[in-house]
Amino acid sequence: MGYLWRVRLSSFLAGGASASAAGSFLLYKDHLLARAAIARQVTPRCTPTLPFFCSDFSRW
Repeated sequence: MGYLWRVRLSSFLAGGASASAAGSFLLYKDHLLARAAIARQVTPRCTPTLPFFCSDFSRW
């Protein structure tokens, strides 16, 4: 009976771990999509034609 308990517990934990990994992956992809959408709406402070007028601190 102890063997059956261990098998059920390990199966439950493996399912929880895989669901957590899938949820984390979907959340990460949603985060990237949201950042890309925001980045498309923001105007850049520096132009590529004049890079010497832009310091590294202007991005922050």
